[in-house]
Amino acid sequence: AATPTVAAGRTPAGRTRRPRVVVTSTFGVYPPRGGGQNRLYYLYRALASEWDVEIVSVARSGEPAYRGEIAPGVFETRIPKTRRHAEAETALEARIGQPVTDVAMPRLIALTPDYEAALRAAVAGARWIVASHPYLLPAIEAVRGSVPLVYEAHNVEVDLKERALAGSRAGRDLLGLTRAVEGAACREATLITACSRADADRLDALYGDVAGKAAIVPNGVDLASVPFVPASERAARKQACGLGDGLLALFMGAWHPPNLEAAEHLLGYARELPDVTFLLVGSVCSALEGRSLPGNVAPAGVVDDAFKAFLLSCADVALNPMVSGRGRT
Repeated sequence: AATPTVAAGRTPAGRTRRPRVVVTSTFGVYPPRGGGQNRLYYLYRALASEWDVEIVSVARSGEPAYRGEIAPGVFETRIPKTRRHAEAETALEARIGQPVTDVAMPRLIALTPDYEAALRAAVAGARWIVASHPYLLPAIEAVRGSVPLVYEAHNVEVDLKERALAGSRAGRDLLGLTRAVEGAACREATLITACSRADADRLDALYGDVAGKAAIVPNGVDLASVPFVPASERAARKQACGLGDGLLALFMGAWHPPNLEAAEHLLGYARELPDVTFLLVGSVCSALEGRSLPGNVAPAGVVDDAFKAFLLSCADVALNPMVSGRGRT
């Protein structure tokens, strides 16, 4: 954690005041590792060439509060969940059988009152407020006043969550909450950004009045952060770390329903291709704990940026066997 550099919503001393946009997030953004973190970090880092950006995010319970400049012109204020919030979330997870951090947020964010206070401070004087995902909309509506709302739709949330939540009464209750908050975000927003035209059309079919205010902002990639490594050097690196000279296939993903589906496909591929080593990286590996895996599947779990860069420099091929979610586009 960093020592706060400036109060939320304030322009640092010596910096020219620019128009400012506030972004809400149910997860901490920096350092960016998961797909959602990368989208927010790189998208708003680019926007910060012309605007100041204030991200107000929610951290895990027990983590220190954080305030810092995470990229030129991009500030993150991170508020940890209270113990009461975390306990309520854990109780819901026990009933449903999987993480519910985001879908439970509309109901539980009031249990972390410091979040609303930080958001209120950030919104003062802002030109826009962005709901990155719809789940913090109750906190946004409590503080935004006349500040116009942008809804940044990473997915069609009700479709994405249905597979995970429809199997239990508690899950169906949260699915109904997801539909309600996603619909409200679409209705209240002046502008909606979607990752694909298909998502924008689906949101319009579900909630109406979307097509006329939707813009497509697809997921991208930061090519500058991943240098090209020639095949001969990749082979040498594999040999040096004991991976032999066989084909190394890499999949990276966070714990996210489309990524869990992709991991299941990879296990099937691994059984059919015993001479290929399948390396899985990220919190998606947590879903495989305790399972009997093919001998050529290696779950590495969550790794830091340096080790991720090393693995990318060794792999022969990157895989993305996704059939749902915007990570497939």
